[in-house]
Amino acid sequence: MYTVFSIDKIAEELGVHFNKFDLDTYSAQCPICWATVEQDMDACPNCGTPVVWEKSRVWKRKFGDSRARIAQLEMVNPVTQSGIFLCNACRTRGFSNASEQAAWAKAERWFGESRMRSIAQFVTRDKRGRGAMAHALAIARKKLREERPKKKPQNTETTSSTSMI
Repeated sequence: MYTVFSIDKIAEELGVHFNKFDLDTYSAQCPICWATVEQDMDACPNCGTPVVWEKSRVWKRKFGDSRARIAQLEMVNPVTQSGIFLCNACRTRGFSNASEQAAWAKAERWFGESRMRSIAQFVTRDKRGRGAMAHALAIARKKLREERPKKKPQNTETTSSTSMI
């Protein structure tokens, strides 16, 4: 969970009282604890919630691009051992979203950790980063579609009720 503040929204709320020459002095309130959050902070000083300021020169100078920080905060940490191995091999911090993480975990449940590690090793031989993650996930999803064990039909013999009498 994180909070995004925007200079544009502050300007919209203040209307005619907004002074574009004092952009660097505006602050906002944390929606969780109501503490004052300045533009040179990346977290609430009271509750510690991560904060991102959009279109703020002060925040960008100190912490970098706001879109990159939002993408970093939205990353999902891997929960399986092969997922951790994949992220380390690809040199990424985590999965981009929960559906990627869930697809990898589902594939690991079906095929086992060693098979998923071999997929990660195969993919990371020649590439790294998000491209390698996407390739590994595509392979895992394809294997789930094609090779997933099917449920065996149960053989139940039925006899007519008249022959039993």
